[in-house]
Amino acid sequence: MKMTPLLQRVKRLQATALSARDAFKMSTIEGAKALGVHKELGSLEVGKKADFVVLNGNSPVLANIHDPFQTIVYCVGKREVREVWIDGEIVLKDGEPVNLSLDQVVERSRPLASKLVKSAGLSKLSNLF
Repeated sequence: MKMTPLLQRVKRLQATALSARDAFKMSTIEGAKALGVHKELGSLEVGKKADFVVLNGNSPVLANIHDPFQTIVYCVGKREVREVWIDGEIVLKDGEPVNLSLDQVVERSRPLASKLVKSAGLSKLSNLF
């Protein structure tokens, strides 16, 4: 989310090339539209899957917010994430997976990563094989 407006500023040599609000929108509802899933995802609405992140408002990064979009796009990092909810179920709490051990996450991710690398045609560039 952060890279998109930064790269646009470099490309266009203009500090206002893409606003934080627009970058946030691109990462949520506009991204869902691009994938054709905007009727199920991309915004918090009745009837849609509830995927969202709860941030730690007591974090120094979030202590003095002047523009929430700029704060989320440019400042928030993994330390500010308190909870992650996917389809209405909590999957991460205080930085730790709720229903999986880290060993399970690693074990389940390896075949998926290999499949992704292979389907992208990048097998020769990867140490996964």
